[in-house]
Amino acid sequence: MIERTGRGRFTVGPGVAFNPPITPSLKRLSAKIKTTFPYITYCVWETDMVRSFQQHLPGAKFILIDVEKDSTQAVFDYLHDRSDHVWLKPDNKTMDRYILSGNIGPRRENLVVRQLITEAPIQTCFAVPTVTLEKMLADLFADGEFGYLQGQELLVVFQNAWDRYSINTSKLLRYAARKGQRQEIQEFLETNNFAKKNLTRRDLEEHP
Repeated sequence: MIERTGRGRFTVGPGVAFNPPITPSLKRLSAKIKTTFPYITYCVWETDMVRSFQQHLPGAKFILIDVEKDSTQAVFDYLHDRSDHVWLKPDNKTMDRYILSGNIGPRRENLVVRQLITEAPIQTCFAVPTVTLEKMLADLFADGEFGYLQGQELLVVFQNAWDRYSINTSKLLRYAARKGQRQEIQEFLETNNFAKKNLTRRDLEEHP
């Protein structure tokens, strides 16, 4: 099967779309945000979505609420009034000490509120705005909240994602550019031969 994965780019193999699992807790959280802030753009997802790609599983879990810039503080205040485990754009020290430690009990989760980059690639699953694989991979690569996913572990995540699903490289790199990380991610893809898994239109014409 030949599938289009970007502007003038194709991949050979079974085309499988990434539809992340939406847990009841994500559905409830999304419903609260949608009811209270009906006109904002947001995206909710959780680290459990990444675990199937990982080699070593971290003990801590957290939910991410990415919200458009002008509404970030308001959403944080709303959630913070209802839970003690809500964090607004936490730095590395806060992540290590309070969030990644995972010491809040098995039935509770940390909520991390962050700014949603404009034109971020998101999708809707079961009426819940959530991540696409392109957004997830770019965030894992670039954002401090995922500092524990570096080196070989990050490479394993990308490898597993590339092997299992269709990835639109144009979309991935456009989003990376809006995060100021296009060159870094493009070099990472090329160095680890991910770019070779996508064929250009010229490749298809020369090698039908």
